[in-house]
Amino acid sequence: MRKSVDEIVMKKTPEIRVLVVEPNRDIADWMMPVLEDRGYGVDFCTQADEAVQRIRNNRYDLVLVHDEVEIWPGRDLVKEVVRVSPFTCCGVITDMDANEIHDRMESLGIVGHVGTKPDPETLNTLLDGFESIWKLTVPTAGSLAR
Repeated sequence: MRKSVDEIVMKKTPEIRVLVVEPNRDIADWMMPVLEDRGYGVDFCTQADEAVQRIRNNRYDLVLVHDEVEIWPGRDLVKEVVRVSPFTCCGVITDMDANEIHDRMESLGIVGHVGTKPDPETLNTLLDGFESIWKLTVPTAGSLAR
C-alpha cells in the first residue's frame, strides 16, 4: 500500500537509504518488509564488489552486511564501507554469538547485529539504535523529526 502525501509530510523525516548485502535471498526477503515498513528506501545486492560500487555512487545511511560475502569476510567489507563512506553506519547479519562479534568486529563501530533467521524484533531493535545515532548525525533529521 502506498503512503499518502499527508503521511509522508506528517512524518517529516528525510528518507533513510539502506543497502542489504546478503548472498542468501531468503535472508534478505524477511528483512525487506521490516525495512520498507519503516519507510526506508532499500536496495539489495549479493556481491561485495557490487556493494562497494553502489556505496561509491549512492548515498546510504545504513549498510547491513552478511559476515561472509563472497570471498570478502564481513569485517573486511565493513572496513571498506567505512573507508569509502565514513558517515555510513554498518550492521552485521550473522549467527555468531555476541562475544564472537565483539572480538571480530571491535573498533569498526557497527550499530548492531541481527541473525540470519527471521527475527523482526531484533532487526527493529538494531534499527531503533541506528535511528537514534542517525538523528544526531544528519543536520536536518533532528529538526525535522520534532
